[in-house]
Amino acid sequence: MSFKKKYPVENLINENEEEVFKIIDKILAEEKDICLCPDCMMDVAAIALNNLEPRYRVFLVRPVHRDSELISARLRKVEEAVRNALAIVKKSPHHNI
Repeated sequence: MSFKKKYPVENLINENEEEVFKIIDKILAEEKDICLCPDCMMDVAAIALNNLEPRYRVFLVRPVHRDSELISARLRKVEEAVRNALAIVKKSPHHNI
């Protein structure tokens, strides 16, 4: 039996995914000169996530205590990765290929 069929892989979460999506939403609300086509938006998310260290955890029912300074530092890195990804996609949009 395969690993995915044997174990609850849906409970394995990369915390950076949700943060990248939130920051993309925030930036899209601020900036208007960004292509919103699915190709460009998925490229932005993929590039940002590929440039961040994965932050996997197993889904837990109870909240996990987190250091707010570490969270702030991580969110700054995530925002920087998203802004860099947006710059890359703006320069060479996928939909023009």
